Amino acid sequence: MNQYENVLKYKDYFEDLKQDDVVTWRKQGDQGGAYGLPFPDYHTKFKEFIREVKNSNLLHKDYINLLEDSEFDINDINQSIEEADFENLRAILTLLIRRERFGDGNWASSVESGDFYYVLVRLEELID
Repeated sequence: MNQYENVLKYKDYFEDLKQDDVVTWRKQGDQGGAYGLPFPDYHTKFKEFIREVKNSNLLHKDYINLLEDSEFDINDINQSIEEADFENLRAILTLLIRRERFGDGNWASSVESGDFYYVLVRLEELID
């Protein structure tokens, strides 16, 4: 058993996943009938994956500087994942995890584009 098995077990889960498979958008109304902006309510299995990543040593504390110093291209993230070494892959995964904090629904977009799946595929290649 390798130390990333708890994260890698989600690879098949992400293979054909779409954003509607991981999130329900909710609106919170007050008693006056006014509604705020919709917010994502991520499904249990997806939240378990996020928790497994956070509990692993895969997150990179200096991910911003590492990505700035590399050939990382936010506009072609799948190519960056495909070419990433282990440290850059950790930085990319950290970016994917952290960016939900800066915009609701970023995780769902990353699911839709296959980013999480491609990270897991690349991680498996690098540790084999």
